[in-house]
Amino acid sequence: HPDRTNHKAVFAEAQRQGWDNPKKHPEGEGEVWTEPELSGAFFDLGAPEAHPTEYALDGFLPVGVTMMAGAWGAGKTSNLVPLFASAAWLTPEEWGFWPTLRRKVLLLTEAPEQARDILYSMQKAGELDWGGLKEWFKVVQAKRRPARELAKLLRAFSEMLTYEVETDDGKGFAVRPLIVLDTISANIEMENEADNSQ
Repeated sequence: HPDRTNHKAVFAEAQRQGWDNPKKHPEGEGEVWTEPELSGAFFDLGAPEAHPTEYALDGFLPVGVTMMAGAWGAGKTSNLVPLFASAAWLTPEEWGFWPTLRRKVLLLTEAPEQARDILYSMQKAGELDWGGLKEWFKVVQAKRRPARELAKLLRAFSEMLTYEVETDDGKGFAVRPLIVLDTISANIEMENEADNSQ
């Protein structure tokens, strides 16, 4: 697990492990691939029912990385906090957003007071289970960090907030938390936020 390397070291290691570098052979020479070898390279997709989509919010927000964008002051946080509270089953079930799997929510935000005020307003309106909030909805003050440092922090939070549910086959299923970075620029240290490669 080196901290850094370069392409030469990667190619050298690959060749030590049996990779045949085509650049070592003149044009037209080298390994010839047979049809069975090529066919063996295909990934087995399995049956369509074997790998259903896992949702954070059923039919709306799949598990994975999603970006939600809007102009400053458009109400992104004001709308998303109640939605994510639904992922933690803290809102009324009749809202229609309760997912099959209850998830713990971790909100890393530049405005924790705003999140608190939104949640408090929901509780005052009778639309939030304040008692479950401490366990199921965590708010952390955002701090700009290098991407690798943030990844390590989020991995640690994810492990801490993951819990297991029983399944019919007795194997159990790890339910990972819903992690929200509000906003990206408040959480990730970048030289140029307009550079998509960064």
